[in-house]
Amino acid sequence: MRDTFAESGVKMEKFDNLPNYWDTSPHNIKKRTNRTKSCDTCHVEKTGFLIRETLIKGGSKANEGLIREPKPLK
Repeated sequence: MRDTFAESGVKMEKFDNLPNYWDTSPHNIKKRTNRTKSCDTCHVEKTGFLIRETLIKGGSKANEGLIREPKPLK
């Protein structure tokens, strides 16, 4: 979070330089999970896909660059 160390006087001036929503990379995580057992979860149902409404509130503004439209399956 942006203000995690505020009480200690630590300013996180570069907080928005990199995304911090790493949970959005299903293609490089464990192969067998409820979320990744089928490509349809994201590419057809679009239930597991990152959208603006599911971004972490107060998270890095760079997270917005992680939002992509899923490619349709052939």
